[in-house]
Amino acid sequence: MSRVVTSRAFKPPAATLAVLGGITLMLIAILVQGFSFGFFQLTWSSLLIPFVVGAGITLFVSRLLQQRLDSLHKELQAEFNQRTSESRQAEDRFHEFTELSSDWFWETDAENRFVFFSSHVYDLIGVSSDDLLGKRREDVHIGSNNPEEDEYWENYLHCIENRLPFDDFVYRARMPNGKELLVRSSGKPFFNESGDFLGYRGRGTLSDVGKEVAGRRLQQLSQELIYSATELLNDGFMLFDSDDRLVMCNQRCRNIYPHITDMLEPGTSFETIVRSSAERHMSFADKAEKEAWIVNRIEAHKNPGGPIDQKMANGDWIRIIEQKLPDGGTVSLRIDITDTMRTQDELDEAQRIARIGSFRWDVEHDKLKSYSRGYAKIFGFATEHLAMQTEDGFSRSIHPDDLDRVKAAYRMSDVSEEVTEVEYRFQFPGGKIGHVVERLAPSLWRDGKVVEQIGTVQDVTEFRRVSAELGAAQNIARIGSFRWDPENGRMIACSDEFARIFGRPKAELIAMIESDNYFAIHPDDLERARQDFARADSVDGLSEIAFRIVRPNGEIRHLVERGDTSVWQYGKVIEQLWTVQDVTELKNRQEELENAQRLANFGSFRWDLKRHQLISCSSEFARILGYNEDELHDLPGDIWIKVHHPDDHERIIDYLNNLDPSENPYRIEYRIQTTAGEIKYLLEHGESIWHSGELIELRGLIQDVTEFRRIESELDDAQRISNVGSYRTDILNHRLISFSPQLARIYGLSADKLDANNPYMLEVVHPEDRERVDSTYQKARLSEAVEAGEVLYEIEYRIMRADGEVRNILERADISKVTDGKASEAIGTLQDVTKRKRVEFEKQKNEDMLEAAIQNVPGGFLVVNGDGIIERFNRQFFDMYPQQQFFINEGVPFERFVQHGIEVGVYQEALEDPEGWLQQRLLLHKTRNFEALDRLTDGRWIQIALRRLPDGTRVGIYIDVTELQQARESAERANQSKSDFLASMSHELRTPMHGILSFTELGLKRLDSLSQEKLRQYLENIQDSGTRLLYLLNDLLDLSKVEAGKMQLDLSPVNLTDLIKYCIKEQDLRLRKKNLNCVFDPVIQNSDCVCDRNRIIQVMTNIIANAIRFSPEKGEIQIELERHETGFRVRVSDQGPGIPALELDEVFDKFFQSSSNRNQPGSTGLGLSVCREIIELHQGRIWAESNPRQGTSIQFEIPLQQARD
Repeated sequence: MSRVVTSRAFKPPAATLAVLGGITLMLIAILVQGFSFGFFQLTWSSLLIPFVVGAGITLFVSRLLQQRLDSLHKELQAEFNQRTSESRQAEDRFHEFTELSSDWFWETDAENRFVFFSSHVYDLIGVSSDDLLGKRREDVHIGSNNPEEDEYWENYLHCIENRLPFDDFVYRARMPNGKELLVRSSGKPFFNESGDFLGYRGRGTLSDVGKEVAGRRLQQLSQELIYSATELLNDGFMLFDSDDRLVMCNQRCRNIYPHITDMLEPGTSFETIVRSSAERHMSFADKAEKEAWIVNRIEAHKNPGGPIDQKMANGDWIRIIEQKLPDGGTVSLRIDITDTMRTQDELDEAQRIARIGSFRWDVEHDKLKSYSRGYAKIFGFATEHLAMQTEDGFSRSIHPDDLDRVKAAYRMSDVSEEVTEVEYRFQFPGGKIGHVVERLAPSLWRDGKVVEQIGTVQDVTEFRRVSAELGAAQNIARIGSFRWDPENGRMIACSDEFARIFGRPKAELIAMIESDNYFAIHPDDLERARQDFARADSVDGLSEIAFRIVRPNGEIRHLVERGDTSVWQYGKVIEQLWTVQDVTELKNRQEELENAQRLANFGSFRWDLKRHQLISCSSEFARILGYNEDELHDLPGDIWIKVHHPDDHERIIDYLNNLDPSENPYRIEYRIQTTAGEIKYLLEHGESIWHSGELIELRGLIQDVTEFRRIESELDDAQRISNVGSYRTDILNHRLISFSPQLARIYGLSADKLDANNPYMLEVVHPEDRERVDSTYQKARLSEAVEAGEVLYEIEYRIMRADGEVRNILERADISKVTDGKASEAIGTLQDVTKRKRVEFEKQKNEDMLEAAIQNVPGGFLVVNGDGIIERFNRQFFDMYPQQQFFINEGVPFERFVQHGIEVGVYQEALEDPEGWLQQRLLLHKTRNFEALDRLTDGRWIQIALRRLPDGTRVGIYIDVTELQQARESAERANQSKSDFLASMSHELRTPMHGILSFTELGLKRLDSLSQEKLRQYLENIQDSGTRLLYLLNDLLDLSKVEAGKMQLDLSPVNLTDLIKYCIKEQDLRLRKKNLNCVFDPVIQNSDCVCDRNRIIQVMTNIIANAIRFSPEKGEIQIELERHETGFRVRVSDQGPGIPALELDEVFDKFFQSSSNRNQPGSTGLGLSVCREIIELHQGRIWAESNPRQGTSIQFEIPLQQARD
């Protein structure tokens, strides 16, 4: 082994170095001074100083360097010694490992001959080193019939040829001693520093060929066992090799991933499986999210960490747990955690609903350390504000009345090891007061002191409110409650209802000790109650104790107390919560029920079939068999068989032998013979108890149905008389189980002619009904059922008996047995309803005639029975009162119908005095006959005519006479308008006529003396009066033409703008007389249309004349023309007094004058009526709009195309 060369071997003397340094510096000084001052100026003193300085500096630097070199030498020597020691130790360990290892090591030269083996290999093989060293593998290799070994050998030769490493190369070899071995070897080539190939080095293992074959078989068997075991797992199992290819997966895994079962085959890569699962089993927002998930999943598979929870597209959750194996493979479990995740979600939601928050408190620094969102939400603080809260900050929010108690609890929690609980009121930031319960426990101690606490806070505001309501509910339910201190035997608190049940004051009960409370218990129940209460004090769980008490007034009551532990401390119950319920009435009913069971002849029993003995029975069971209870227990075990009727014995034994566990509960009927010789029919219902496939016990009830069988016989007679037959069918097997004799008689057959395999007898069903009946039967066979007793079907049809007679049949079937959710047996009846159908036909015929008559009554029809209940009504009556239709129904009191109409404001006359009107109407309704005319608030008038029948039934006819009433009112108005018209007309005709006659007479008298100007004035006045008279007569003529239908339109193209301007110009004189301004500014370009020019001028002249008449002096009249969808609209607006809203439609009626202008002269009430007729002849419409004291706007529309047509 080499040594590190010491630094002193090449170290020059220090003095030599100093001299060399001084000379060097002196030479430099000579050159500098010589060139600067001249070489002749040099002196020894100027040369000595540089020499001394240079020598000193060199000596100092050399010593520093020497010290550093010495330090490095020591470090290198130490490291060299350490590396040398480690190398020796590694070499020793390697040799020791090669000798002790189960593997052996080898080395070959460049010619592939062995030059080294681990020494223990010779002992394993049983040969010497001379037998193996110098040989090649080809010298010991032997062939085999195993293709896999041949492939190994070919690969080995390829590696040797190309000087490649080989791994786990397996071949058979025959050793010099003749022993055949299976060799497994791995090796790598090695080279020298020049890159020349030197040989191979490696390791290997040896095994006997026979043992290897057995080992392989054992390995194969182990693999089969592993495969079988994985199939039994409830979780999915997958195994991947080191190349991440699937080796195996169990059926459960395929069930978890049903859409990728084609990918779960050996050899499929993990990435392919992951991508298929992402594509078929999962859902992602987009492609990028899916790719990111796939990459992360593959990375997690390569480097398994914690469990991975995967949500499937169908909502299921799968937890994946993976683990790397030593050989590089991966084992993976798929666990279905859907229920767990749902439970966790429900738990999270429950915590949110329960309003519970958690926090950690720093006791040392008196501040909040961390908290949950629920904590912040409960206290209503913002997150940033809550994080800065200290105990003083919280104290300001605690209710003042609770502050001292809360601080005391906090001080106690700071030194206590137990959980501290305190409830207090808290004032939220908004000012609201809430109740919270806070629980604190130490989470960190330091030096015997609590430095950190963990706590929860719960908002119990709603709970406190509910508690108050619970107290009220207890009073209503008559259930009392109390809290009990079992350690001190005292009552802590009780409810008012508890005190009422015991008949003592509340304060007195709380003051009592345990012995005082026992004093109220009935003496016969006292000892048992003491034991039950003592047991409840030592049990953690619900306890129920029943006993009687004696109230102070001597009354005996039955009570049931239920209690549970509410507070434990140091392993002891220190507080219990109890409720007490008075069950006296329930107890009385229970005794009545027991008596009822006795009267119903029910008895219960338990029978041990292995020992053939009675285990237990009720007294009623013994009585039915003819024994008393004690006597029956003492009888031999075969008594149960002996009491059976001999004719039923064999059938009972066969039934029990063939009983199946699935036939639970079982049911059998048989006869017994009592000791007195009496024959009884018994019906037994029970449950069979099985153990290891063997029937060991029967538990059931027996019922004495002897009386039922007698009644059944009488029922058969009753069926014959009522023409009703009954049957029972096996629906699943399509068989008739049983039937009554009357069933055969209905079909017109004898009982022996009914085929059990033909339960439905479709061949006798009328051909027209056969398909419908068969469909009903088929649906019944396929229908699902929940329990017996459900109606299966009900159908009416006809049959044709053998004698050709057609009979009407009513068949009804109920489910009597259900198997696997299907109706398996049915019980039914057939009734011959031929006579009834005939009667029903006649009745229906009469009913149809009556109904047709009622529905065709010209008006509403109503029938109310003697009790005031609506029995019948027709559609007209229903439609007549739309707001009361909810109460127009059979069975509704007529009074409620009328009352609801008053409530919703249907009757006009009932608005002022609803109650009085209702009483008056009901009084009239109870009289024999009456007629009335009702005015409804929607404007309709209803004529009522009611007649009372002898049995008290009232029949009413309701007729809508609105049109008749309106016509009457219209006639009255027309008559009045006519009178007003005649009065006005006489005035209107007289005025112009008087003007004509007066000026004519005056002109004639003064003809000789009149000037031309005065004569002109007389003639103009005569002309104005004549024109006015002509207008009036023209209106009358036009109106008469319209009413006679003789007015014809002379249609021609007309420009409405020019027409309106013409009408304005025609009225110019009248406008100037009242200083009125008529504004018309047409805004449309084209106003051509087809109409009767003269008639439209008449309309416009009439409307403008009205506007002039009613407009005030110096007012303004606006005329507008605009285009609308199908024609033109004209609007004429004035500034007159306006028309009341209720009269806007009536102003277009003949002879009508608005109340606002009846005093205006020159109005006859005909002008607008004529205008409406003219516009409607043009297929248009005219209307008025007005506001009182703001003027009136008359508008009309004429359609362009329709007018042209």
